[in-house]
Amino acid sequence: MDATPFLDLKPAAQVLFDSAATRLDQPRYLVQRHGAWQPVTWRAHACAVREVACGLQALGVQPGERGAVFAPNRVAWMEAALGLGTARAVMVPVYASNTADQLAYVVGHADAVVLFVDTLALVAKLRAAWPAIAHTVRHVVVLDDDVAAVAQPAGDELAPHVCSMTALRGLGAVWDADHP
Repeated sequence: MDATPFLDLKPAAQVLFDSAATRLDQPRYLVQRHGAWQPVTWRAHACAVREVACGLQALGVQPGERGAVFAPNRVAWMEAALGLGTARAVMVPVYASNTADQLAYVVGHADAVVLFVDTLALVAKLRAAWPAIAHTVRHVVVLDDDVAAVAQPAGDELAPHVCSMTALRGLGAVWDADHP
């Protein structure tokens, strides 16, 4: 077997888009919805990643800036990570098991400008860490819409920085249409 084709390294996002171009409507993975496993196509997955990347650009995230992902493994985690790479930002993983102090240390030392977060427990850790990272984090993207609603109480100092993944993707779709 000739291993030469495997030596041509590409960014993960490039591999995704190259693969999606040839597999458009084939299932990329299955997700459980309403008690049944449903396929998500390569086209849909690539579209989600592109919308995340364009949403980040619309928010002003620049190539080389860092974005942290503080969430358990799930499809939206992958979309956030690949969206950051597509936007040419640097993805900083933060273990979902980390404490608030560890979150503050990783995000603060990385100078992350955007933070993806999921679950109420992780939002609670983010709130505890916020005083230490508010100077660097400009945007907080909550992967779950229901959690995003809870993370934005009126008058809360974190609230102006928070949007849901759905809102980010919507912003990205608009930005993409305006920047062909």
